[in-house]
Amino acid sequence: PASTLPAVVINEVLTASVPPALDAIELFNPTGQPANISGWMLTDDYREPLKYRIPNNTTIPPYGFLVLDESAFNPAVPTSSEPFALSSRGDEIHLFSTDTYDNLTGYHHGYGFGAAGIGMLIGLTIYLAGQKYLPAEHFVVKDAGKAAPPKLEPGDWPRVIALLILIPVLAVSIVPNNQIFNAYLIWGDQQFDLVWMGQKLPTTWLVTFDAIVSVGFLAGVALFYRWYAKHWQEPDEVMKIIIGSVFSIAGMLCLFMAASTQGEGAKIGLSWPVLFHILNSIGFAHMLPVSLALFAKVAPKAINATVIGLYYLAFFTANALVGWIGGYYETMPTPTFWLLHAGLAAGSGACFILFKLFVGRHLATAD
Repeated sequence: PASTLPAVVINEVLTASVPPALDAIELFNPTGQPANISGWMLTDDYREPLKYRIPNNTTIPPYGFLVLDESAFNPAVPTSSEPFALSSRGDEIHLFSTDTYDNLTGYHHGYGFGAAGIGMLIGLTIYLAGQKYLPAEHFVVKDAGKAAPPKLEPGDWPRVIALLILIPVLAVSIVPNNQIFNAYLIWGDQQFDLVWMGQKLPTTWLVTFDAIVSVGFLAGVALFYRWYAKHWQEPDEVMKIIIGSVFSIAGMLCLFMAASTQGEGAKIGLSWPVLFHILNSIGFAHMLPVSLALFAKVAPKAINATVIGLYYLAFFTANALVGWIGGYYETMPTPTFWLLHAGLAAGSGACFILFKLFVGRHLATAD
């Protein structure tokens, strides 16, 4: 069952502020109801939850945000709360629900984070160190003025229209995968048995596991089809997307089963979630990179970049749907919530099948 406590999440953390700006913590209420978080606790140490007490009469509006800067949780003049600071070298942040007597009441959201900006710095270092191995940069256009820019031909329009039809369907198909970063984390934090060797694992480790599995299957699926093509005819891009939809449906049904078989007052073991991440990652490997490759291959050269830009509207629309649908987590039975996502995967998969049967022939001219 869904928790009666508001599912407020730590949306963003600023740890490398430049004066006069201050480090800050942004809270987000993803539900359709006001979230009263008076007296809740913020901390930089999961083992010491009772540090900064959020003031009384603090309410976050539906789908609203609350930003607390360092003047609140690390004031120059100490208050009754225990001050803490966020390190730009990497730290953790947690939100705990409490009652009026500062007793924990069961809700928690939090995660650890790495050093701010270090990833970009490492990337720049690698680029500079390896620049000597790259071809010399030059901006001389060969035969400048002789090659005419490509023109959009009348026969290109059916392909453009076919790709535009795919965008809303892709948006719906992405929702089940992207719900991992929204309601899934809230549900996992509340209902999963995350205790291992006496320590509760951060819920965000599930996202880390998902990333590792996804990268692994991206390579695995590519290698599989390279082997498959040596023996049989490799499926085209649309067929691969249809196959991915099947795995996406199966992944969502794992979450449905996890919620349906949960005993009263019991926690959900990690078997169903792990199976979900595996199946969903196989589906991801068949859908998102393959759909991008399809758009890049089929889009006419004259407007190739424009069409690929339109492709990313699918992600914008999907993330908007993720937030809107995620709001029903608080009011909808959890099994029904995940069954709805399986339905979205099935509905988009059916649309992909219809697309292949009736529209896919317009893409053949691009081969």
